[in-house]
Amino acid sequence: MKGQGRIDMSEAGAIEGAEFDTLMASLGIDLAKPRLAVAVSGGADSMALVLLVSEWVRAQDGEVVGLIVDHGLRPESKVEAQRVADRLKDKGISAQVLTWAGPKPSSSIQAEARAARYKLLVEKCEALGLRHLLVAHHKDDQAETFMLRLSRGSGVDGLACMAPISQPDVSTSTQVRLLRPFLTVPKARLIATLQHRGVPWVEDPSNQCLDFTRVRLREVLKGLAGEGFSSGRLSRAARRMARARDALNKMASEFVSRVGHFDNSGFCEIKLTDLRATPEEISLRGLLIMLHWAGGHGNVIRLERAERLHEEIIGADSFGGRTLGGCRVQLTERPQGLVLMICREAAAAQHELHLAPGTEANWDGRYKVALAADSDSRSQPVQPLPSLLVRRLGEDGWRQISSEVSADARANIPVAVRSTLPALWDPIGVVSVPIMGFEREGLTPVCRTFTTDFTPSRADFGI
Repeated sequence: MKGQGRIDMSEAGAIEGAEFDTLMASLGIDLAKPRLAVAVSGGADSMALVLLVSEWVRAQDGEVVGLIVDHGLRPESKVEAQRVADRLKDKGISAQVLTWAGPKPSSSIQAEARAARYKLLVEKCEALGLRHLLVAHHKDDQAETFMLRLSRGSGVDGLACMAPISQPDVSTSTQVRLLRPFLTVPKARLIATLQHRGVPWVEDPSNQCLDFTRVRLREVLKGLAGEGFSSGRLSRAARRMARARDALNKMASEFVSRVGHFDNSGFCEIKLTDLRATPEEISLRGLLIMLHWAGGHGNVIRLERAERLHEEIIGADSFGGRTLGGCRVQLTERPQGLVLMICREAAAAQHELHLAPGTEANWDGRYKVALAADSDSRSQPVQPLPSLLVRRLGEDGWRQISSEVSADARANIPVAVRSTLPALWDPIGVVSVPIMGFEREGLTPVCRTFTTDFTPSRADFGI
């Protein structure tokens, strides 16, 4: 149904252009002809956002596209999504409908739909060459998220809730940024903005369904508002938690960068005594930083699991090693004493990709791999190049090259790391392993140009 209830304008005034300029100014968007995407559901929040963004973009001589996701969870969803797209086009705003195809889950529907929605949105942004995706989360959403995470026992990071600028929580590496200009704005003002302009919106029936935790929590918060649990106070608490999180992360980053060793072959180490001598919260965050650094893009690590691992490491010298977040974690004896060594888990490094001359790609979320083009036609082989594949060296590859690897490479790269290194393969076997300084004899000039560059997703030690 259309949302046309009246709002007291003295308590919830419409957002005008100058105020929206201020909201957008903190998001770090290049003002030279910006190209933006806005996630639009057709509800009041996203309709207000896309209208304000379209006006802001036009003033900067830029472009905006509204992206509407049809989840296919209700028979009428396809028609509704197209109706929203048509409404945007009537306002002169480009719009595209994205469809969540395939079977739908029977449980955790909202969580699964959210994951599918962001995956579709991010993939479309990448296809269109757009780096900024704006979403309409507002102050009331922030308050609900705070209470939801509090009910689940979240720590400081969870209670910091949503950030104005963040990376989307998708499984693949992406350059797309999520931008939330409305986190300090109550929903009532977004409704007032549409009413002021005479623009209708739609209400999602699922927002009234008490089967969903967030909907039930929303109803509870209405009753608690009189006890001080207002959206303003809860969102302020989230901002304070974010401030504490940032300070703790900074301390942890300084700690691991000062006493840790981060090797370009993809492993990191820290002395066990240093880890134990540091306050628990900082050493835990330091451990998470190292896991994220070594594990590649998209390795999501639950806090509870990291806490259990941290307790095991700190608690006993006999720690036998564990895997977490796609990483292998083990204690190793060094001349300076016991060190904790973290590297990629070999079984997790299953990525394989075909690499053609003149191309580069990301391998395993950790390395930029490239094969240069050979512009000298005289150096091209008479026969076409065999199929060249990038995959981990593995134990089979190590057996092929071990006799030709230098003593320095053997000494500097731990055994657990060897099998996780990127290698170039052809139908005969291992062609090249740059990190080990290995190249098979008799290679074509093109094959000798294979390079690997370790590019961890958390190079700034952020978590």
